[in-house]
Amino acid sequence: MFYIIRIKILGQGDQARGKSFELLIVSLLNNLCYTDFKVNIRPAGTELDIEATHKTENTKLLCECKAHKEAIGPKDVKLFYSDLIYEIGKKYAENGKNLIVLIPKGVS
Repeated sequence: MFYIIRIKILGQGDQARGKSFELLIVSLLNNLCYTDFKVNIRPAGTELDIEATHKTENTKLLCECKAHKEAIGPKDVKLFYSDLIYEIGKKYAENGKNLIVLIPKGVS
């Protein structure tokens, strides 16, 4: 089941908006029983924004947060997803880690 929530990320410039969005997601994940947050990690040469561990299930979660002003197209999502799976998907899937893509402006 999928839910769509539209939010507006405030900040002056791309970096400020990106940081604000990452902090929002860390807060959300904390409320969903995740802990041990690592921010801006770079496994296998790929930058990921958040890694966390579930408090009771001991599973890892990986997030890439995108706070773009405009909606991104399906081509961008497919490219990001294929890069993510190619670079880290197998490694993290074998270790019981989850992958999440968060895009506040949606996909057009």
